[in-house]
Amino acid sequence: MFTKCTSDSAYSIVSDRCNGLSECSVPVTAGVLSEPCPGTRKYLTVSFMCLKARRIVACQNYYNIIRCEWPTKLMIVHANYGRRDEELCPKGNTTTTACINGVTQQVRDWCKPWGDRCYVMATDFLYSDPCHDYSKYLEVMYMCLHLNGEHGLMDS
Repeated sequence: MFTKCTSDSAYSIVSDRCNGLSECSVPVTAGVLSEPCPGTRKYLTVSFMCLKARRIVACQNYYNIIRCEWPTKLMIVHANYGRRDEELCPKGNTTTTACINGVTQQVRDWCKPWGDRCYVMATDFLYSDPCHDYSKYLEVMYMCLHLNGEHGLMDS
């Protein structure tokens, strides 16, 4: 007998934890993925695709520039604000690595669609603070793509 039981938050949780990394692990526990169906055994199935994305980081209260060389155009793949690495942006309290807020759509909205550059800033003012009292950074994964014909895209 099968129980139809899915987690509405699993996609965003796995994306926030894993996008931009060459490897990651996600514990399949109620504390991480919520409890969609109490009393039943659970599993997590993940499909993924490796893209040749580039990465920029802006430390908290600083900005960075995402640039693509002409004639390529910018496509934001994924963005996180928070902290998942103790080594990046070492100023301040860096003792947590489990504090992330997926901000992909906000960064996409901010960056001019299909422009060739974008200024991004890492502040609590722009993105909700996922972990008070810890220093944070904005991590953006992006690609520079050639427009191929009217609607097609090609990786540069």
